Amino acid sequence: MAIEPLLGKTVAIHWTALDADAVNIGLIELEEAESLERALNIANHTGGPQLNFLVADKNGHIAWTIMGRVPKRYGIDGSVSRSWADGKVGWDGYVDPAELPRQIDPPEGLLVSANDRRLGKQYPHVIGRQFTNGYRAYRITERLRQLPQATEQSMFELQLDTETQFYAFYQQLALTVLSPDVINREPELAELRKFLSAWNGAADVDSLGFAMLVQFRKQLAEAVFNPFLLAPRMADQHFKYTWTYIDTPLQALLTQKSPQLLPDSAHYCSWDDFILGQLKQSLQQLKAQYPGRDLSELTWGQVNRAQFRHPFARAFPLLGFLLNMQNDELSGCSYCVRVAGPDFGASERLVVSPAYLDDGILHMPGGQSSHPFSPYYRDQEGYWVKGLPLPLLAGKADHQWVLKPQSD
Repeated sequence: MAIEPLLGKTVAIHWTALDADAVNIGLIELEEAESLERALNIANHTGGPQLNFLVADKNGHIAWTIMGRVPKRYGIDGSVSRSWADGKVGWDGYVDPAELPRQIDPPEGLLVSANDRRLGKQYPHVIGRQFTNGYRAYRITERLRQLPQATEQSMFELQLDTETQFYAFYQQLALTVLSPDVINREPELAELRKFLSAWNGAADVDSLGFAMLVQFRKQLAEAVFNPFLLAPRMADQHFKYTWTYIDTPLQALLTQKSPQLLPDSAHYCSWDDFILGQLKQSLQQLKAQYPGRDLSELTWGQVNRAQFRHPFARAFPLLGFLLNMQNDELSGCSYCVRVAGPDFGASERLVVSPAYLDDGILHMPGGQSSHPFSPYYRDQEGYWVKGLPLPLLAGKADHQWVLKPQSD
């Protein structure tokens, strides 16, 4: 049990990580697994976070399942906090490992996991809620189907994919409201339409128009959902709405354009008027963030810059020049296969076949040393930023560190 404040009150929270029988190190048994079935059984019995588990054997068989303990809920589905005091709701132990879902050798011949939702309502138990949007998994699947042959290099290049048609909806929405009639009335918006039309469908450092689309989507979400969030915000000043599937209802509202659901109807007479207003606000916000820069020159790389800061540098900013990584321009976005933002990104990129370790590729941001004066403190950062391959194996040793026991 853990003590946490909820609406200003002290409450007890039940969490699998705090149950002694829900955590173990059974995953280490994978080292001795000699079959796909054995590996799946080990994963299903492993205690820990509920995670996707994908495995392949030497004969080319592949499988997916869930590892970790899943609560057997009664009277609740886990979507909201409910008191267990009256005994009508709660947990009745954990789902039997044999009942956890699994998929072996799917007909399409591939398995993809990108933190996306893999189970529908037909599965009787709830396994997580805050899944990432399914676009990345879709794009990875699309790329895999296009590969004539999977090699280390082709799989590495897949991890660097920056195409993101996820934002195509918002581009088309903006271009639609920037109609010829609107441009005739407000000629200054012609530059904005040209800027948005220049987007190449990717989140590369030199992509034009993409920064505006990211800002536009964010502004739309805030403006559309604000009326629905007033009550919870009044009830809890710390309330934050971070549902990762926000685009599903957002795009439905923006497409259906129901007059009864028009936000801020006191200032806007129609949905198109409202959308145009949010587009103008997005433009103003972008110009305020990057004063003096012409839209025709504002690339995604100028907006999406690395801000990977050492924890000590946050406490002592003067040490930032020594401890932080460089403020590099980054390709990628939250809705790309190549996930990259100012303060997040792939912790590593690994491609390796056990029988061909010499061809393996490994990427890590920063470097392998934690000593800021070491030449290996940030020597891999440039490779990670630019997407250049580095070998998995270290090769010939340049230095040796020998530890000897103290003699009597």
